[in-house]
Amino acid sequence: MLLTRLGGGLRRPGNLARTCSAASTRGPGVTFTTDRGDRDKRDRERAYPKLPQVTVGVVVLKEDDLGGVPRAMLVERKNDPAKNTFAFPGGRLNLGESLQDCARREVREESNVELCASFPLELVTTIEHVSRDDEGDVKFHYVIVEFVGLAAKGSREIPG
Repeated sequence: MLLTRLGGGLRRPGNLARTCSAASTRGPGVTFTTDRGDRDKRDRERAYPKLPQVTVGVVVLKEDDLGGVPRAMLVERKNDPAKNTFAFPGGRLNLGESLQDCARREVREESNVELCASFPLELVTTIEHVSRDDEGDVKFHYVIVEFVGLAAKGSREIPG
């Protein structure tokens, strides 16, 4: 398993789907949160939630440069739970956002990779994650909807 570190994240190399182009899937642009105050607020909202948090994860498949076996991209987690570990790109669903739009947005924000528009996102599974603190209170509760998607040709990984 070949992994490549880019800045703050870890990515698996490759570019699956030679028939897909990044230009055909490019949205209005990539937005990144740079305000530390906003990030601190989001971190506080994640811990001890009033309701379970709905999130998505995306297994992004890319073909290696030699046309061999497709590889899955991993990113380094920046937030708890599991901070500083590696996972598939993903994040929280925004109010009014569809699950598939969320999946595409999160992949774009975390890696700058566009997903191939001609290859539909496929639902893989749903995972429930509950973490409790030492007193038994729920510290984190996530419902994770996992998809698999194909990276568009020409998408280059840039940590987000």
